[in-house]
Amino acid sequence: MIIFSDGFFDELSENRTCYIGGRKGSGKSLLSIEIAERYLKKGWYFVSNMATPWNDEYIDIPLEKNVLGILDEGGVYTRTYATVSGFTEFSRKTRSIVIFVGRREPHEELCDFAVYPFWDMWKNLRIPIKIWRWYVYQKRKSYSGAILQTGWQDYYGVYSSEDPGDYPIHLLSFFETRAKTLFEKYGRTYKIQDVARGDVNKGQTNQEDFARDMATMANKIRDNISVSKRKSGGRFKR
Repeated sequence: MIIFSDGFFDELSENRTCYIGGRKGSGKSLLSIEIAERYLKKGWYFVSNMATPWNDEYIDIPLEKNVLGILDEGGVYTRTYATVSGFTEFSRKTRSIVIFVGRREPHEELCDFAVYPFWDMWKNLRIPIKIWRWYVYQKRKSYSGAILQTGWQDYYGVYSSEDPGDYPIHLLSFFETRAKTLFEKYGRTYKIQDVARGDVNKGQTNQEDFARDMATMANKIRDNISVSKRKSGGRFKR
């Protein structure tokens, strides 16, 4: 249970993407699940590569509906701007919020709004409170706040730490498809290069990085068997 958020949810609604980092076992995924629950109770759809009973099927979510996604340990797939720009640039228009969780940081564009462990009072003092610090990094100014969390044990079992869940590329493709669908709805053309490209040289570099990322994903897909998606367990009614 989050007992103090210090404006965190206002920042999340504004930034639309958030990175939660920290060491292994620090409770990153549990915090992301608790954050997601607040939106699910408001009727949002939920998608994640984690295996949870809350997951909705990607194809069942209309473009006009709000959706929150959690990409767990997906930093390796989001290292370049071209890889993520396809959906982050239009997250508000596609009514999407995406939380990236993992020890490896995604591209710096996804770390403008980030959360890290600050003090585990349970571990040090046996007081059941964890303190997290959230940070907003902007060109002109930066600021931060605190999150106080307790009762995280209530979320044990919501997701499996052993089940690998869905393949991360599926989640990335889902948000990319939402952006493309938005463009098609208004008769616009859409290519990821159009979003990623700044000047010519920068665009070329981004496209090369994107190609490398796609090649890495393709090889991993070839070498792994995709895990079927989980349907929602009906805990939250819309």
